[in-house]
Amino acid sequence: MIKLTKGAAPACLGAAEVAELTKKFKDTGESVWHIHELKEALLKTSFGKCAFCECALGEESKYMEVEHFKFKDKYDDDVMKWENLLPACRRCNGKKLSHDVVLDPIVNPYDDEPSAHFLLLNYRLKSKTPKGQESIEVLDLNNSGRVVLSRFRIGEQLHEMLLVAGERLETFKANRRTSSKNRFLRQLEDLLKESQPNAAYAATTATLLHADDAYVALVSASKALNIWTEELEALHVASIAIALR
Repeated sequence: MIKLTKGAAPACLGAAEVAELTKKFKDTGESVWHIHELKEALLKTSFGKCAFCECALGEESKYMEVEHFKFKDKYDDDVMKWENLLPACRRCNGKKLSHDVVLDPIVNPYDDEPSAHFLLLNYRLKSKTPKGQESIEVLDLNNSGRVVLSRFRIGEQLHEMLLVAGERLETFKANRRTSSKNRFLRQLEDLLKESQPNAAYAATTATLLHADDAYVALVSASKALNIWTEELEALHVASIAIALR
């Protein structure tokens, strides 16, 4: 989970539209939130990912659902309020279901800083706060088959990419060719791009990357060789900001 920003509500959620759709829901129980413009707007706020588990929506057979942070049947006045709507995968939405976030708060990535509530250790989220613990349990964020396995696969892929980067660094140190330097820097850039907010499971990748001694050594060597770039530094800083440490 990473910190997300909502921004202004889409045009389909103007005051008149919200009032009309809210009344319709109260009167009929109809799923009035199935609006293409609304779903597209929500997806943009989360980089096309589930706001909770960060899986890529539209990939891995993940279907986006409009999640009502405050349960729609109990808090029906908020059923079409922009600040109460999140993009979620079917699994996270189903796990949370009717959980009352007012009585038992969980982390809302649009309002809370996830790194204040979670850390990642051995591919599992650990809580720093009661709200973090409640979130892990309600959303089942340490489900072995569904979430932990995905984090493990990410870790293995990251390890392989770091090995390649190390080999390319040694090649450059041996021949000092521009082409070798560029291949090494591209590999570093690819590693860091996997750890940016717009990447799937970005919090996991960023956390694992910055905890890996191999990456720390590569950064140190790049700076010593005076080949570390401003672009890499910007990506590096952005990835640190979303790491769960």
